[in-house]
Amino acid sequence: MRLPDKQLEVIAQNEREIDAALKRSESLSQSILKKAFTGHLVPQDPTDEPTSVLMERIRRERETAATRKPNEKGAQRKRRKASSTGTADDA
Repeated sequence: MRLPDKQLEVIAQNEREIDAALKRSESLSQSILKKAFTGHLVPQDPTDEPTSVLMERIRRERETAATRKPNEKGAQRKRRKASSTGTADDA
C-alpha cells in the first residue's frame, strides 16, 4: 500500500470513530436530560414544594405582572436600570 493510500485509510478510520463518538454523545445527552427531568440526577429534597404549587405560584406572579399599569412597569424598569448603572440620570 502506498503512503497516500495508507493516509486516506487512516483518515477514513478516524471519520468512522468520530461519527460513532458523536452518536454515543447524543445518546448520552438524551439519557442525561431524561434523568434530569425525572429527578434521578440528584437526591430529592422532601421539603421542596411540589411542582403543582410552584407552577401555580408562577402563574399568579405572571398574572400580577400582566395586570400592572403600563406606567408602573416603566417606573419599575427605570428603577432597575438606575440601580444597575448606579445613577438615576440614565433612566
